[in-house]
Amino acid sequence: MAEIIDNAPPAKRAKPAPLADEKAPRPRNVLLAEFEGLAKADASQALRDAGGDLDKARAILRSKREPPAKRANASDDDDARRRQEAAPASPSGTALLAQLRREREARRGPPPAPAPAPPALPRQTSIQAFELSAAAQSARDVPGRIDRGFTKIVDGVLTAGDAAELIRLAAQKGYQVATIKGQNRTQAARQKALKKRNGLRCMVNAPRLADQIFDRLRPFLPPRKRDGNGAEWRLVGLNERLRFLKYNPGMHFLQHPDGHFSRGRRERSFITLLLYLNEGYVGGHTTIWNRVGGQSSRPEDGIPVPPRVGMALVHDHILLHESPKLRVGVKHVIRTDVMYERSYAKVVEAVVALRNAHLLCHHGGEVLVVAALPGATQFISSDQQNGGAATAKQLRECAERADSERKTPAAVAAALGRFLCYASRKTSTARCVLFKCGEDDAAQYHAVMNCLFAARRRKILVDAVSLGAKPSPLAKLCAHLAKGAFTHNPPHLRDRLVAVALATFGADAECRQSLSLPALHEADFRTACLCCTPPKILDRGYVCATCLSVYCRADHECPCTKALRS
Repeated sequence: MAEIIDNAPPAKRAKPAPLADEKAPRPRNVLLAEFEGLAKADASQALRDAGGDLDKARAILRSKREPPAKRANASDDDDARRRQEAAPASPSGTALLAQLRREREARRGPPPAPAPAPPALPRQTSIQAFELSAAAQSARDVPGRIDRGFTKIVDGVLTAGDAAELIRLAAQKGYQVATIKGQNRTQAARQKALKKRNGLRCMVNAPRLADQIFDRLRPFLPPRKRDGNGAEWRLVGLNERLRFLKYNPGMHFLQHPDGHFSRGRRERSFITLLLYLNEGYVGGHTTIWNRVGGQSSRPEDGIPVPPRVGMALVHDHILLHESPKLRVGVKHVIRTDVMYERSYAKVVEAVVALRNAHLLCHHGGEVLVVAALPGATQFISSDQQNGGAATAKQLRECAERADSERKTPAAVAAALGRFLCYASRKTSTARCVLFKCGEDDAAQYHAVMNCLFAARRRKILVDAVSLGAKPSPLAKLCAHLAKGAFTHNPPHLRDRLVAVALATFGADAECRQSLSLPALHEADFRTACLCCTPPKILDRGYVCATCLSVYCRADHECPCTKALRS
């Protein structure tokens, strides 16, 4: 093999170009001019006088700036010259630049201390005192067809940070095995219940946290519900007992409807709330069936709801649902109830508030409360102490009785008659406030008119408030004939009833002339049939020749005079 030897001189290498972020060294005269605050020409002249020595050039410039008295001492100048001659050689451009920067920073003083870091948010100490972070909510429907009851998904009820904190606090408090109500008395019952429900639970009474969650969910919940008897209930809040549920792999809760929670006779739950604290697990997704009660024979018809952190799922208790077996991960969820109260609760509150206001403004006065029940009346004791607690209790009992006998009309005429008899014996001046809840009963029309004529003769003021969805014509007529005030408070405005009652009916007739009262409704004087409930407005009818009552049919006798209609 031949070896090739190249005896040619090596080519002259070009200097590599500096990198983009690499700065070329700056001339000494430029550095000296910037540091001493001089022109570039003066700095160049000082460097020439010092023979290129930067320290000598700086000494020359300082001596020129010093006053003449300081330059008079020759020995000081000699010592300075000797120190300059003994000084080491001037450093390179990069070292000089670093030295100049250090001296400039020394003149300016120490750098300002860095701003203190914002304090870390304190960790929540307990579930009872938990404060939720700000979050925006949005609602959507369950991904599937469910027409047997109410269902809704609300996103953004909790933030991810709040959900993690709640998981931590629940773990600190500790979990216990979840049981089924009524199936925990014997060992056999517990084993049977364990096959249906296998999970962990931590129950905490947290009214403050429940109120915060309810404020975020309230716009998306039904404002009113009706029970099996047709009684109306009004949305009031959440059950403050929060149940933190935890499912480990293999745990489940088979198909079931939920039972309602009652707080006495005034409040009960209709809707289940599930609030999800985590996601990312496999299996265990809440599944809802389009059925009410009973067991579904087709599990594939269930609608699974994928969880999201901070998401809330609300559905009627009666809907069949399930938490299937969890395969991978851990599931954390909060379960509680949406509470409703009877719609008459605000009515009782308004009556008691009006009673207390009257007794406060009229010392020595008296308040008589007469309840018009289905087919009967009842005097309500007017206790002068305890703020009307006994009155409120009896009114609630009367309202519950009226709810249970809704098909029988209330005896409004009899209640007015009893009040007028009592007022005529006790005092010469009296006022009456009629709270009209149910529908008008045409059969009581004549008796009510007689009571109003008697009240008009004795100058007894009769005010009326209609509490139904539509204004009551009979209540309007009572207020008009007895020179009183009338207002309509439908169920969706029940929260304003106390304020309306105090503002409209709190003052007597003399004081009302000086007050600006709310706009009142006028009575309806159109002809109405007396055999229909509620009365039907007529263009043509049949008149009783004796009492001049008007009816829509001529095939019956007048209930008042027993005369035939013509």
